[in-house]
Amino acid sequence: MNKFTIPALICALLISNKAYTQETNNTEIRDYLDRMFEKTQLKRVPTGFLLDYAVDLVDFDNYNGRFITDSNCVSISTFENALVSLQSADVTKRQLTDAQRELYYFRNEDKSNNINLGVLFYRYNYISEDALSANKIQFIDGQVIDNYDNHGNWINPYEESEIFCFSPNAHECDAGSVNFRLNSENLFTNANIEQIEFDAGLGNGFAPLQNSAVFYYPEAGRYEIQLKIKANGIWYQSHSYIDVLSNATVHQSATPPNDSYVISTTFNGEKLSALVSNYYRGTSLRNPFIVVEGFDPWKLTNAMYGETADRNAQVQLGTTNHLDFKENYWKTSSLSRLYDLIYIDWNDSIEDIKGNAQLLQLIIQEINNKRDSDDTSGIVLMGQSMGGLVARYTLTSMENQEKNHNVTTFISHDTPHLGANVPLGGLYFTRSLISIVR
Repeated sequence: MNKFTIPALICALLISNKAYTQETNNTEIRDYLDRMFEKTQLKRVPTGFLLDYAVDLVDFDNYNGRFITDSNCVSISTFENALVSLQSADVTKRQLTDAQRELYYFRNEDKSNNINLGVLFYRYNYISEDALSANKIQFIDGQVIDNYDNHGNWINPYEESEIFCFSPNAHECDAGSVNFRLNSENLFTNANIEQIEFDAGLGNGFAPLQNSAVFYYPEAGRYEIQLKIKANGIWYQSHSYIDVLSNATVHQSATPPNDSYVISTTFNGEKLSALVSNYYRGTSLRNPFIVVEGFDPWKLTNAMYGETADRNAQVQLGTTNHLDFKENYWKTSSLSRLYDLIYIDWNDSIEDIKGNAQLLQLIIQEINNKRDSDDTSGIVLMGQSMGGLVARYTLTSMENQEKNHNVTTFISHDTPHLGANVPLGGLYFTRSLISIVR
């Protein structure tokens, strides 16, 4: 479903034009969006949530509850991003006002083998794809304006969809009995939910879930858990996971890296920097597996939700970072027994891709210098999303310059190598955004 939406365009604009800088006021991005819609009668948005008004950190279409795929398995980070995105879509400014506080309590509720479930099911609106061509709206001087027919009747440009996802507040528990709880304060919805069913991933299928249910996990492993809800006679489905640990496994907080350092460079007069975090299996670096962070617009999210950066930090970790990747993905992967993890956190992922590629060259050279002298294995380089573009440009540049990178395997994950397909209507918004920012 192609929606007439602008959040992704904002991100693209920030990458190419570096519109948002350290000095930008925390409300500036919100002001841009408010100006675009200040002549729109937002009170007419049926649900009070407008996707085009939001900065969406997740793909709403991917979490519509209609299908289950590997790409829409929900982690706690995804759940939080979905709720925060929905909050930014609130045109009434009266719904989900306590979302940040509620997320904080959700993350920090009692865990161990008592796992709380967070459920998000909301109906929202979006401007239809043909809104401009069908004269449902006008777009004048960078602003969206309602349209009326010859009889003075308002033309409705909005279509409706749903977003549905759920997640446990912890992805780890010990083998044995696990109590899953669904408290009313962790059920976020603007719809009438008629029924809820839960599948604990033990092969017994779905069963009704009221407030809580206890399940016995006999052995360690990763289990897919699923939740179904029924609203207005329609079933919606979402899935997540838990990692069951053996009783001998010691629960610890996030393990710090064996070695970490900041590498900096200058590109077109701008200082760029990145945090390099090394997790060794032994006492030194062998068999490096480098993960290049993708687009992590911490400046944008800070602006939208009033968060402040740590001015003393050399590199801002943002939403995706080495701690999250290590704890939620790497630690339970078989790759952790074969490779040493090296994670690259960009301080500013919206910088020019060529600039961060120049920085990545220095990082690869440093990694080659830090490796054991007798380690002849090739480097595995994986770029996540935009990180795949940075990595690809880096490798090409180094080879053209006849520099040895020692990378024998390159993996790109969810990387737009062929670019992004932007609807024509969205291009009008981009043009307006560029003129406003400039």
